[in-house]
Amino acid sequence: MLIAAPHLIGAPHLDRYFGTAAPELAALFSTRALGVSAVAWALLGVMGGWIWSRETA
Repeated sequence: MLIAAPHLIGAPHLDRYFGTAAPELAALFSTRALGVSAVAWALLGVMGGWIWSRETA
């Protein structure tokens, strides 16, 4: 019966956010992931353009 108490009474609400990752860390990860993927796509485009222009000449 004691194990059902949180479902009957309700869990206490916290004043701060306690998730799996802090919002600041999630924002930092998202920013870095977008930056790295943008650089990777730009590098892939430059390399592809260089190879393509080399084959047609």
